[in-house]
Amino acid sequence: RLYNQTELIELTASPVSGSERLQERRQMARANYEKGIAYAAASEFHFAVELLDQAVRADPRPEYWVALGRVQARNPNWRGRAIESYRAALELDPDNADVRFALGLLHEQTEDPERARVQFAAVVRLNPAHAEAAEHLAKLEPKRGGRAAGGSLFDRIFRRG
Repeated sequence: RLYNQTELIELTASPVSGSERLQERRQMARANYEKGIAYAAASEFHFAVELLDQAVRADPRPEYWVALGRVQARNPNWRGRAIESYRAALELDPDNADVRFALGLLHEQTEDPERARVQFAAVVRLNPAHAEAAEHLAKLEPKRGGRAAGGSLFDRIFRRG
């Protein structure tokens, strides 16, 4: 303190309001999101994941979670993380058909047809014109419950004429 007085250094900090801190965090998150997207476009996926992860921790917006999930899904070892990122996006925006479709595709890749079917059915419910989701759903329907296309054993035994 004595040194500061002799050198005429003033250390009064101006108080920062909560809204200013929030705005600063949002700006930092947006910058990290944009840098992460740029790294992903340059195929620098590790750096992209790091920046996008920082973005969602600072400001958990659906589009940030989706971008993180999209980059994570590119690495087979990170698909579980990608599923969690897409789920986080859906918690914030449950009616997003595009996210549900991406999650359905990811469940197909991880060989979880029942969860994939649920997501594709939700996409078709939200957007009946989504032909690709309807096509994936149609492929998964006969496999549901392990039954053959003709129905259950009971149905096949007592089938009418």
